[in-house]
Amino acid sequence: MTIALGILTHGGVVIAADTEIGVEYLKTGEGKISFSHELSPSYEATLTVTGSGNSGYLNHVQKDLTRFGVTDSPSKEAIQQYASGYITEFYAKHIIPFSNSGNQPPDIQIIMAHGSDKSSPTMWATENNVLTEYASYVAVGIGEMYARILMDKVFMTFWPMRSRNAILLAAYVVFHVKECIPGCGKETDIVCLRGGAPHFVGRAEVKTLEEIFRRYSQVEATLLHDIFNESEKRDIRMMSREVRKLRIETKKALYLPEQFE
Repeated sequence: MTIALGILTHGGVVIAADTEIGVEYLKTGEGKISFSHELSPSYEATLTVTGSGNSGYLNHVQKDLTRFGVTDSPSKEAIQQYASGYITEFYAKHIIPFSNSGNQPPDIQIIMAHGSDKSSPTMWATENNVLTEYASYVAVGIGEMYARILMDKVFMTFWPMRSRNAILLAAYVVFHVKECIPGCGKETDIVCLRGGAPHFVGRAEVKTLEEIFRRYSQVEATLLHDIFNESEKRDIRMMSREVRKLRIETKKALYLPEQFE
């Protein structure tokens, strides 16, 4: 149970995931984003993998895929071919044989992203044992449907998608999924790939953003109330000032190196 989200940007990829892990008798937290980074005088690339499902299986798959991502500087075509074959074989060996065991058979879904200074960024996700490339965004986990509903509402208004806006949007969507969907929660981890380099957004930064999102929800509710009640005499300038204040605080809350802006 989790929510993991990937957003393709203009020249980069943003990956986000919650950290909640739940079993029948315990709820705890664990980072769910793994990556491999290769840097040489002539080449820089990062392969990032996150996902949902059985945590032991997910950790195993992440290690194998990211290990391949730093072997001999593979192209994105080679990565896709390897990952597709790997997932098919993994399902045949470790998931299909146990598909009829118990009420909740083991399963995983992954989101994988590759960024390089030699090629455009690429993002894939799995559905069962099928690996598919995505050109805009994708979500997996128990919170997938709600995340897609939120993304469908706002995604096109941000296009072309800058890395900063994608990070903010990922934080916003995962925040609302954690608020509404059981099995999603704890912290939010976010990584941005651009030009082969990774940038991790600090959890303290994300927490600050989540407080801003809560205040925005109050502003949104007030605005809807005023639209429905024409007799209200509230000064619209007060709301405009609050929006400007939230915009300024949002800009201050998220630090990005210049190359990730």
